[in-house]
Amino acid sequence: MATQSQGARSPTPNAVTTKRFDSRSHPTIRAGGTFVPDGYILLNDIPGASHQAVQKRITEFSRTQQAVFHAVSAQQLTRSMLDQLKNTKALFAEGAIAVVYTGEGAQKVFQFIQEAIRLEPKKYGSLSFLVSDPIFVGARRIPQSRGRFDIRIGKQDIAKFAGAQRVMVVDDVISSGQTMNELKQKIMREVNTELDAARSRLGTRRRGYQGAVAAGNAKWTAAAWLTVEPTKKRPLKAQEAFATIVTARMVRHSSGTIPPINSISTFLRRDAKGKVVRQGYRPNLSRPRAFSTMLAGLRKTRTTRRVIK
Repeated sequence: MATQSQGARSPTPNAVTTKRFDSRSHPTIRAGGTFVPDGYILLNDIPGASHQAVQKRITEFSRTQQAVFHAVSAQQLTRSMLDQLKNTKALFAEGAIAVVYTGEGAQKVFQFIQEAIRLEPKKYGSLSFLVSDPIFVGARRIPQSRGRFDIRIGKQDIAKFAGAQRVMVVDDVISSGQTMNELKQKIMREVNTELDAARSRLGTRRRGYQGAVAAGNAKWTAAAWLTVEPTKKRPLKAQEAFATIVTARMVRHSSGTIPPINSISTFLRRDAKGKVVRQGYRPNLSRPRAFSTMLAGLRKTRTTRRVIK
């Protein structure tokens, strides 16, 4: 991560460089552009908050810190992602589609997609299937497991997968793609188990039925607000499992390292996860308590105005 030295140029609200996405380098990825930030990315996922106001406050705060922060609008990312999805032919092929939102970050993406379709039905109405019958899957990193995840799929959702010819998995950020890889394998195992049980109950008459997901013939698409650009040393594991990855922006850190990305809502959480995220940023903040207070002030409710330790 690039740090701001004494006397260096103060960051501006437009300090995140946006470049044209080179589709030739990543033919399976559709992106609206490439971000090249020189510091931390903060996803502004606060509903109703003016992004210009959020950006200004975070930029002003960066001038007093050892680190540079860039606010990125979740609303703008949502529209850019939807624009890319509208031109993804695989999503509009014949046959049923199962749309999966994995983890808490994806639930935020769902809310922003829902709002974008409601506000601009003429532009995004063709994508209403993204929110009409969603499947929400829990995904939690297993402590001390080297990137393994505990993924929970509701029994009532297995039937939706069993009858689908296409599956779309949505998340807020794709970093390594490990979560999505594990989710795909988990879905295929669960569907196979359920179909085996159904065939056992129904007898030999249905023994030949398998379904596209269980048979491995389904078309899989991944979508996210941001995707960390793969490199030779750090490939994107989701590319192994998904035919297409659609993202609003690819992210390439100016120093070549993995860019730190978190949402403002995660910073404001009062549970263990929020505390861990805030503690991770403390070494790079000269005024960590003031940073939490500043972020909390972006919300209107009294509960989030309290100082978060």
